[in-house]
Amino acid sequence: MAQRLLFRHGSLVRPAAAAACACGLALQQRSEPSNSLFASKPSFDAVEPEKKLAQYEMGAELGQGAFGVVKIATKSGVQYALKIVKKRSKLCDAMAEKEAELLRAVSPHDNIVGLVDAFELPTEYAFVMDLARGGEASRVQVFDRICDNGPFSERAAADVVRQVALALDHANKRGVCHRDIKPENLLLTDGSDKANVKLCDFGCAAFIPKDQPVTGRWGTAGYMAPEVIRGDGYGPAVDSFSLGAPLLALLAVHSRVLLFILLGGYNPFDPGGDSADPVIEKRVLSNQWAFDPECFGSVSKEAKDLITKLLSTAPERRPTSSDLLANKWVMGNASAAP
Repeated sequence: MAQRLLFRHGSLVRPAAAAACACGLALQQRSEPSNSLFASKPSFDAVEPEKKLAQYEMGAELGQGAFGVVKIATKSGVQYALKIVKKRSKLCDAMAEKEAELLRAVSPHDNIVGLVDAFELPTEYAFVMDLARGGEASRVQVFDRICDNGPFSERAAADVVRQVALALDHANKRGVCHRDIKPENLLLTDGSDKANVKLCDFGCAAFIPKDQPVTGRWGTAGYMAPEVIRGDGYGPAVDSFSLGAPLLALLAVHSRVLLFILLGGYNPFDPGGDSADPVIEKRVLSNQWAFDPECFGSVSKEAKDLITKLLSTAPERRPTSSDLLANKWVMGNASAAP
């Protein structure tokens, strides 16, 4: 059931196999934008693409999806995630260019998966990315950590929110809206309890000029904000809404009740894990969700108040990333009790 639901909610690879996003390109450029994603970068040798690829020793496969495959690649003793993306259409090419441009705008940042190099092969694109993985274990997603290691304290959950808020604040200040915040897109950098959280997969992201809302149905059912579902114009507040569901999941696990927890995480608009997308969207639009008393009986009022605000149907009522970074619960007042 858990694995089926994960595919249903938009992942292209099993979480336990993913150390870099296989749903999109999850790229970050460390240099100034150029006219082409695949132009030679000053920090890399201007060699033929095949020669560049030969500089990396291929390792284990991390994930595979409709767009390509991700493998461990080692160069000069450093491990990376190498994503090979098939050339399929002009649209796919344009999406690759778009995502790279977006990630150039937000680079570099400690809480965003970064691009190290990118080059074009005759039938494929190759992207060398930072490798985020959970130490010796293959499971690297936030929700895999919960399932493996048990409950998060409120303080640990708050720290996840803090790090995601840092990534979003950085992106939003550069005019970028992620539009697909969900548990599958939050990766861990190592196996420790204090691992950094990294946001990945900017395949649904967009540039949003100040005070100029955009439109378009992007994201994953159960995490899309009401204004996205309705087709209204929207801005960065859609990312705040999407963050509310993962936070609810973290705290449901905190209370030691795994009733509705699956590998994709507890979703307030799909508590049973088996609802069709139209049903989920109807619940989102009508704000139809509730704290299960058994799951949230020991969760603090401050935490539940924050979730309620994040899941507001009114964008102006949701905390911004800057608001989250000023929130006392997020920034250190959350309980450390298991």
